Amino acid sequence: MDLRISVIIPVYNAARFIEGTVRSVLAFPEVREVVLVEDGSPDDSLAACQALVGTDPRIRLIRHADGGNHGAGASRNLGFRMSTCPYVVFLDADDRFLPNRFDRERELFAQHPDADGVYGATGVEYHDADARERFLTQFPTDELSTVREVVPPERLLHGLLGGNGGFGYFCNDALTVKRSAVERLGEPFPEHLRLHQDTSFTLRIAHGARLYAGEVRRPVVVRGVHVANRVTANTDKRATQDLLYRHLDAWARSVPMDRADRRLIRTRRLYWGILNAKGRTALVGYGLWMLVQPWVLRRVRVREAWIDRLFGEGSRMAGLLRRLSWRLFRNDLRPV
Repeated sequence: MDLRISVIIPVYNAARFIEGTVRSVLAFPEVREVVLVEDGSPDDSLAACQALVGTDPRIRLIRHADGGNHGAGASRNLGFRMSTCPYVVFLDADDRFLPNRFDRERELFAQHPDADGVYGATGVEYHDADARERFLTQFPTDELSTVREVVPPERLLHGLLGGNGGFGYFCNDALTVKRSAVERLGEPFPEHLRLHQDTSFTLRIAHGARLYAGEVRRPVVVRGVHVANRVTANTDKRATQDLLYRHLDAWARSVPMDRADRRLIRTRRLYWGILNAKGRTALVGYGLWMLVQPWVLRRVRVREAWIDRLFGEGSRMAGLLRRLSWRLFRNDLRPV
């Protein structure tokens, strides 16, 4: 099967990584263009990108109209609009392809005419010891980002959201997807999110497209982990997750969706909202919200997060309400 792929790479403060990333991409004849979107970096990223242009006719360099910094989401969206191939891959500037990157894609797109995309596993490449320690502290089980169960496309979203115990996730750098499927999303990456635009994209494309599991046991890509990574450097996870799931909750109410999946999103929306709530008034509001959605009260972590935030973790009242709630409700211990 003839795969013609655009690889879209947002570039910000990646001068020391971008050449290796691009060289790993150019090794594949399936890649017909590499779109570098330089995002107003304060380091030498622009010069590094300019040095690559002309070394291979597939490399294109674009910038935002004002030459400024607009964030990863806006840069990916711009790169997508400017790309031309029928298949696309969104790759970070500090990640790189492995030699088996498209082995399963060729087979699966040929076997499944309905396929919109194929996803695989992503490994880790550490660039310094501090980054390794930080990554393993935050993501101790994620050195191989992959799904642990191969499911049909219609069950993918449920698993990614943690349904039936969850089965892991895949990163966008290991997803090869049809342009037409991305176009159906409208704005592929929500530009109002400072972080987690990739999570939004993954969940929305899993809902709206037919994605098949490719190579999920061995990595097809490695992501570079270093001290400047945006996600591992995030110091306000509660706020960024709250913003993400507010966005996803609004989206879930705007599209046809299985009720169980919508409830999984709503659960996360409530959990992170409670953790990020400022003041007792906001917490009381969340309590009233749960009362009109009593199924949420069965979710132990959401319920106990609210009790602890309102009455103080470890307080006598919080302990009493925790014990009482275990007697009153059928308890759901799934993680959030």
